[in-house]
Amino acid sequence: MIDEHVPMPDRDGGSARMCAILDLLRGNGWAPALVALDGRRIEPYAGALARDGIPIATTRRDARALIRAAEAVWICRPEAARAWMDEARALNPGARIAYDMVDLHHVREARRDDVLGTKSAHHRTRERERAAVAGADVVVAVSEAEAAAVADHARSVVVVPTPYEPVDDAPGYGEREGLLFIGSFDHEPNVDAALWLVRSILPHLPEIDLTIAGSNPPPRVRALQGEHVVVRGYVPDLGALLRRSRVALAPLRFGAGLKAKVVQAFAYGLPVIATSVAAEGFGDAPRAAMRVEDDAAAFAAAAIDVYEDEATWTRLSAAARAAAEAYAPSAALEAVLRAVAGFDAPDGASGVSST
Repeated sequence: MIDEHVPMPDRDGGSARMCAILDLLRGNGWAPALVALDGRRIEPYAGALARDGIPIATTRRDARALIRAAEAVWICRPEAARAWMDEARALNPGARIAYDMVDLHHVREARRDDVLGTKSAHHRTRERERAAVAGADVVVAVSEAEAAAVADHARSVVVVPTPYEPVDDAPGYGEREGLLFIGSFDHEPNVDAALWLVRSILPHLPEIDLTIAGSNPPPRVRALQGEHVVVRGYVPDLGALLRRSRVALAPLRFGAGLKAKVVQAFAYGLPVIATSVAAEGFGDAPRAAMRVEDDAAAFAAAAIDVYEDEATWTRLSAAARAAAEAYAPSAALEAVLRAVAGFDAPDGASGVSST
């Protein structure tokens, strides 16, 4: 597995997804190893992987040794593909190469330009992504929508979303209060979402407390702290917040892929108010657990409706719990095995759809 850095599953959704994939492989006869593109052994995460028997390479020499011995090479994101895909082919022509898009980076960059008026090199990113898609034996997408977007350029595509284990004992409506926004602030769409939420949406809400949680909030996010806004920053275990909050908010104005914060909310039976960007990639069943609005006032009105109407909340919460089953780790097993080996899961295992 080649990725930008050692995964930090309590800090960002992409890392949580990678750790879930590693766990599925370890539990089904594979011996995964990791190449960290940035060359860092980030603790305590590197130590946790080592205790699970997962070697980590932080130098090119060690990475080459792992690749030569590999049956499959799973490469995440366009920069890792540019750095290693051709070399992996040369070092180990018999290895199966999987390219994990994580999301379509050029789409996220282009949307950011539209929203913020920036000028990125998204056309260059698109070409890099297309080259990686075309060069891999199999492409791993996080949603059926993104799988369809690259299908014409790929030899094969499987869908592996971010898996979260559903919680069986999530509290009901009366045991919850407050609104919740979760997001790693190393990811620019979450910074923009938090700012837009407090500056544009919150003025349309009554006095309902909002908690903002996520690693590495910059000063402009910390400055959002106020009478009804608590900026928690990094929270080692988000379970307590997800259990006691009544409504999850996903006010993303740009981004791509499948949003881990939404899947995580589903796992706790938490209804979600989302923008169309945050809701993309989800089918009809998970969308039954959401209200989708892109206008700030309409977003706030939807949040109030779900927050104050117990019947509406209960219906959406039941839909969230039902949707969560499709994102359980066991549901991703078949697609993960298709990615690394090209065959189905063992008899009796369930699988995410693949194309």
